[in-house]
Amino acid sequence: MRYFISKKQYIRDKQHLSELQDKYYKMVTDKDYDLEVELKIVIVNILLLKNIRKLLKKSCITT
Repeated sequence: MRYFISKKQYIRDKQHLSELQDKYYKMVTDKDYDLEVELKIVIVNILLLKNIRKLLKKSCITT
């Protein structure tokens, strides 16, 4: 059995989401994490995944 947390169940509105993001940012910066570096890593990973998907689609089409 799987349990899911629905965004609609947890985040009430845009203001609530903004407050959660502020709390998360404060928690992360208080622990001395470098968000900019981590964000760059996430962006690079996303771009890599997109490129891999494109290559896989091309290889599936050509075979």
